[in-house]
Amino acid sequence: MVKVFIRYIIYLTIAQILCSANLQGQEAPISVKEDSIPFRDTASLAYVANDTSSVRSDTLEPTATSTLSSPVDYQAADSIESFLNEKRIILKGNAKVLYDNIELTAAYIDINFNKNEIFAKGRTDSLGNEIGLPIFKEGQDLYESREIRYNFKTKKGIITDVVTEQDGGFLHSRRTKKHSNNIIDLKAGKYTTCDHEHPHYYIAMSKARVIQNDKIVSGPLYLVIEDVPTPIAIPFGFFPFTKEKTSGLLLPRYGESERRGFSLEDLGYYWALSDYMDLKVVGSIYSKGSYEATVSSRYKKRYRYSGQLSFMLSKIIESEKGLADYVNTDAYNLTWHHSQDPKARPNSNFSANVNLKSTSANRYSTQMNNYLQNTVNSSVNYSHSLPGTPFSFNAQLRHTLNTKDSTVAMTLPSLNLNMQRITPFEPKNSNKPPNILQKIGITYGSRLENRFTVKEDELFKKDVVEEFKFGVKHDLGVKTSAKILKFLNFSPSASYTERWYFNSLRKKYEESLFVGQDTVYGKTTTDTITGFNRVYDYNVSAGVNTTLYGLYTFQPYMPVEAIRFVHSPSVSYSYRPNFTLDKYGYYDHVEGAPDRTYSYYDNGIYGVPSGTRSGSINLSLGNQVSMKIRTPNDSTSSTKKIDLLKTLNFSTNYNIVADSMNWSPLSMRASTNLFQKVNVRFNATMDPYALDPITFKKIDKYQFNVDGKLGRITRASVSFNFKLDSKMFEGDEVSEEEQQKVVTDYYDYFDIPWSFTLDYKYTFSKPQNTKSVVQTVGLRGNFSVTDNWKIGFRTGYDIERRKMSATTLDITRDLHCWVMSFHWVPFGDRQSYSFTIGVKSSILQDLKYDKRENWYDNAQY
Repeated sequence: MVKVFIRYIIYLTIAQILCSANLQGQEAPISVKEDSIPFRDTASLAYVANDTSSVRSDTLEPTATSTLSSPVDYQAADSIESFLNEKRIILKGNAKVLYDNIELTAAYIDINFNKNEIFAKGRTDSLGNEIGLPIFKEGQDLYESREIRYNFKTKKGIITDVVTEQDGGFLHSRRTKKHSNNIIDLKAGKYTTCDHEHPHYYIAMSKARVIQNDKIVSGPLYLVIEDVPTPIAIPFGFFPFTKEKTSGLLLPRYGESERRGFSLEDLGYYWALSDYMDLKVVGSIYSKGSYEATVSSRYKKRYRYSGQLSFMLSKIIESEKGLADYVNTDAYNLTWHHSQDPKARPNSNFSANVNLKSTSANRYSTQMNNYLQNTVNSSVNYSHSLPGTPFSFNAQLRHTLNTKDSTVAMTLPSLNLNMQRITPFEPKNSNKPPNILQKIGITYGSRLENRFTVKEDELFKKDVVEEFKFGVKHDLGVKTSAKILKFLNFSPSASYTERWYFNSLRKKYEESLFVGQDTVYGKTTTDTITGFNRVYDYNVSAGVNTTLYGLYTFQPYMPVEAIRFVHSPSVSYSYRPNFTLDKYGYYDHVEGAPDRTYSYYDNGIYGVPSGTRSGSINLSLGNQVSMKIRTPNDSTSSTKKIDLLKTLNFSTNYNIVADSMNWSPLSMRASTNLFQKVNVRFNATMDPYALDPITFKKIDKYQFNVDGKLGRITRASVSFNFKLDSKMFEGDEVSEEEQQKVVTDYYDYFDIPWSFTLDYKYTFSKPQNTKSVVQTVGLRGNFSVTDNWKIGFRTGYDIERRKMSATTLDITRDLHCWVMSFHWVPFGDRQSYSFTIGVKSSILQDLKYDKRENWYDNAQY
């Protein structure tokens, strides 16, 4: 708000720019161009333009003794009057004066060199309206007033009824006086963010003094709403201001909570450390003993990097001591967001998205989104690519917090070296297409990681080092492709994976074991052996795929032109040997229990090669069906495409080396869009093998041989999504004859923006004998009752549990420069409401009334 007063100085000094007189009071010579209008030795009118349709213009050039740094252009639509005796220039009718990037326009401008004054005003038209009011522009800034009078010798001036806009705010002043020492006095001032000529609200100032680049001191200030003064007032105001960044006190918010008591929130101090960095310290206290302190900083260097860092520490005390819901715990939250400008280092990038927090920071957060968050993830990433080579390097630090069981999983660090696909046998300069050998591509990747998972309260203990799991993994892939019989794509490939572990396990079964003074029977002990271990596996595969097209056309008189079928069959074979054999040395029997098998590397972070041999034939079939219909009434296209089935896919595999149950479950997936409005998705898994009627375990017997069914549906789900909005009813323009046929004596609801979405999902699961069904329906929408009233809602229902899901109702009323909002959660653990009415602009965001009942007062932890 205070920045706008600085512009008055420029506004008032426009006369000084126009004047070529000596500022010491001596009469200065007037330089006139040969084709300009000369002064005449007469007290009467020297020149009046008779043709009012033309624009008269002239230029005043700077002289050696003048203070002008560039020419002054001035023009008027009606007349330019020059008086030699009075040393005066009068511009009438759309008068304009230009100097550098400054422009002054008004219906009437009077420049008097005898009095060292410039005067500008508007005029009254035949209807009694004021037009041509003085307007001053400098760059993008614009100021409008009723009158301007300025003395360029004394540097004093008077402005009447000025209105100016700056940073989203408007300042009205009935009378403004500028002093020579960069001091401006205001009388009957108003500040508002309302852009109406007569604002709906404003902060009234009886009088104020502005000292440029220093401060503003004002008399009584009070809030006026719809021309009604309110009791919200202060006896005086003192506002230090400067164009530079400044430090200062941050005013708090006041609140009330049943569980935490009365509160004073976000009281603190802001430091403007430099042009590149700031610092903010805020704190909150509650009457029942809770408190919170937050230190945050933002930093930015243009074309290099930007980010923000924040640390929060709090003590949470809720309810009353001795009650069952009493809470007394600590919480912390460290966040860091950093991003690098892509232009800073094109081949390297460093970024951070850190959110380290305690479980209690989420569980007792006042923000609903945090309360509903199950996992919290953090990462710090550095990547670098080597120009001119296929290699790139990546380093990461990762952190994951599970707020349900308070476990923390960290990866410190993860180092990755990757090689993009290279084709070493492809000729460099050849016009012939490459053959199958020349298409051979090789990829490589290696990863080094150190991981550990602990409970949150054990994270900073010394013995957390014992939980570290370290390993290195190498992946090598070779792949090529070729065309067979023009239409078949043949793709053989091979992959090799090698893991480096630095310890292994040895297990022993003890029939009886002394633990302290007790004897434990039937216990398996595990010893960790330190040493380098190389664990590898490999597999080969080859596949053939193609695409088949089918088209069925209809007669020209039918509305359907054609139906198109697309089929994408694929067959592949993959082989992996049995890595449980002794020659690999990965598996062994538990000592003392030969019927139990384990792997030496069960604790490895990259797992262990699979223990069974596999030779699988993988089968898949993808389908799409679309229809083309005729649209004779469409002027842009004669046909329209409609997807009958977007996807209809099937996949399974057959293990030819397995001794039983060779088939894997059949996976089915389908999707379509009914009437271009209803999205339908379906997926299911069918197991061809039956269950033992007693143990309910899968047996080597087809379900078809048991009850004649193709298999058992172990999992299936279907979902519908239907969206309807007002845009669907926006059609092409109709002729006047068609408009006359339309009944017009009803309210056109489709003129009001609205949207409704209905969701339904059914999920069935029965892997063995126990069946599980989840069935939910959801409805959400929003609509505008009028241009200013908007209503939004969200609700849902769990049909199986017979319970409503989270339901919300939002009502918003646009009050031009104010806004009213009501948010209501009518039932459930997060039952709450909030009512707010306040100023739209962020400049006066604290000017509001807020009434709420917090949802966490009703939450059950």
